[in-house]
Amino acid sequence: MAEASPQASALRTSRLTKVYNPGLFRPRTKALEGLDLEVPEGSIYGFLGQNGAGKTTTIKILVGLLHPTAGRAWILGRDVREGSARRSIGFMPENPYFYEYLTAEETLEFYGRLSGMTRADRRRRSGELLETFGLAHARRWPLRTFSKGMRRKFHLIRALL
Repeated sequence: MAEASPQASALRTSRLTKVYNPGLFRPRTKALEGLDLEVPEGSIYGFLGQNGAGKTTTIKILVGLLHPTAGRAWILGRDVREGSARRSIGFMPENPYFYEYLTAEETLEFYGRLSGMTRADRRRRSGELLETFGLAHARRWPLRTFSKGMRRKFHLIRALL
């Protein structure tokens, strides 16, 4: 198990760096260089910057979709390389994808199991979120039947689960 961050922060990075090496005869690209960042627990933080500043790359490292070339990152004091750190966060990608033939309940069950939630917690939390976002009536509908607005709400529900 990796060591915990010495500081109590919601998020912390130390010299986080990502270099893409696209292959033969193509130049290496530094997407992120030496990012030192600390976000205290209980705060709201936004990533703002120009295109190519490394915002998406940073988020992808934090959620485990990319591995840094150098440096480290922690979520709630746990190294992001540990699965337990990623269980503490929700992520809504720019272009989310779901299996269109699964129902809302089935999809939330799938993602809840993937996150390591107990059956009782999955059912309780799914019900709460569907109710809160006004989609409880559609819990047994296949996702392909959801309107665009319903899909957006559902993507957020999945991230919050």
